[in-house]
Amino acid sequence: MDVLARGAAWSEACRLGVPATGTSTNSGAMHFWGGRIEVYSEWISPGFRFEELMERADWIDGLPFASLSDVAAYKKKLMRPKDIDDLRIMEGNTVSHSDRAVS
Repeated sequence: MDVLARGAAWSEACRLGVPATGTSTNSGAMHFWGGRIEVYSEWISPGFRFEELMERADWIDGLPFASLSDVAAYKKKLMRPKDIDDLRIMEGNTVSHSDRAVS
């Protein structure tokens, strides 16, 4: 999982995580759970603007998450081994906003 943290959240990630270099770039990262979670202080892939991602974000329990379509586009651009596996899973589990039940 890739996480973007800013301000106090990034400071806390630096305090708790293991310093590392991102798997797809040379950006500084903090790793958790053996690198299964990578926390960055900036978006690591060109062509994606943080502000635009936040405008399209899905909010879950008060936290913003990049939309599945943005995550898929991001992973297709990077094509790291973990991205290939994730894309295979996502292709079978993608739900569009129009498919969601309205309550």
